[in-house]
Amino acid sequence: MKKFNFITLVLLVPFFAAALAAVGEPAAASETVIVMDESGSMKWPIAFPEGFEGKEECMSASIAQAELSNSIFSGRTIDEVQTDESMKDELERYRELNNKLHDCTKKLESYLRENGLDKRSYIKIDSAKAAVSKLAELIGIRSEVSGEENLVGLVLFSYGGAVRAGLTSDTDSVVRKISYMGIGFGGTNTGAGLQAALDNLESVGYSNASIILLTDGMTNEGLTDEEILETIGVEAQQKGIKICTIGFGVSENAIDKAFLTRLAEVTGCSYSFAASSGLLSKEFIETEHEKAGTVLAEQSGEIAEGEIIDFIVNVLFGAEELFITVDWPGSDIDIKIIDPYGKELEVDGENVRIEKASGLLYAAVKNPAPGRYTIKIEGKEVPEGKMYYNAIASASGNLQEFPPIDFNIIVIGGVVVVVVIIAVLFFVLKGRGKKQVKAIAVKQQQ
Repeated sequence: MKKFNFITLVLLVPFFAAALAAVGEPAAASETVIVMDESGSMKWPIAFPEGFEGKEECMSASIAQAELSNSIFSGRTIDEVQTDESMKDELERYRELNNKLHDCTKKLESYLRENGLDKRSYIKIDSAKAAVSKLAELIGIRSEVSGEENLVGLVLFSYGGAVRAGLTSDTDSVVRKISYMGIGFGGTNTGAGLQAALDNLESVGYSNASIILLTDGMTNEGLTDEEILETIGVEAQQKGIKICTIGFGVSENAIDKAFLTRLAEVTGCSYSFAASSGLLSKEFIETEHEKAGTVLAEQSGEIAEGEIIDFIVNVLFGAEELFITVDWPGSDIDIKIIDPYGKELEVDGENVRIEKASGLLYAAVKNPAPGRYTIKIEGKEVPEGKMYYNAIASASGNLQEFPPIDFNIIVIGGVVVVVVIIAVLFFVLKGRGKKQVKAIAVKQQQ
């Protein structure tokens, strides 16, 4: 039996190094608590359909009411406003606009029923429920595809805040609870909603937590904006919990944009505003993409039945997984993924997966080659004639525009070079030694 010598051991080093370099770390799961405003103003319309009588008048009243609400309640509680004599005229105007909006909402709901139109595109609370449900479904699909246990919870707030669904991996149960929710009573106690979310995270434990706050107005109950920033904002920052904020309504002037922006930025996230149901759904889904990786491309528009629209995505070097979502109000839509070499990727359930939920399509591609991908979006069933869609693509990994320097390869290559040099020197010296011995032997014979 041959001896296992030093040279053999050195020659095996590169293979051990390669095996260790191939071992990857498992992806981290996430915890998401959705904090949703259910105050009385969420019952008002977000839009009015073409053909609705009084559309312009009702929309003007909606915008005026929302902006006056901002003016009245900015930095004040409901009790403070109601006891302030200088606010008497503004409060009277506010009540008049509320009555006008009440009449517009009743007429709108009758019009939607008579014409078979979906409330989710026109009433704020219904739009919000649809968007939050899509986010919960997306988190569930991501868990199924990745094998991670991503948790989602739901907190509702109006005059107070309460956990409606504790953090769970059972996203179907969260969607059911969302469908049951209605309108709360009282004002907008943002601090109570955020505190309930933090408490829920603390009770369960977390590793990669975020809170998504959705509101259509101003804080007018409980902690003031500054108090929220100084307490809840600081606590979330110290614990590494991001608070992403989304404003929703007919006018951004009705939203406390400065406060929502500061709260998001101090915790490492961002603020966005949505003025329609489609944009609200887009903002929620984009937030989830940003958690999973880096957003590479977005595209929105309308699609008709039988129409195919190209969505171009440039995947960078270092991408570990490519994520694609397409969301739309309903009907049926499909996609094909064409790689940089012009080949359609085969959905095999492992390296390439496509999953569908109500109004949502999710695709994941493992270890995508860098380059230009074409996502062909097809409107399969569009009885409405045309429908709005939104597509977003992101990727996880250490993304770079140029091929990354693989230090493992450099180390392995260096070891191989050293091994080769040692081996060459060994055999050269061994050969020289033999020659010298032979020369000495010849001389001795002479």
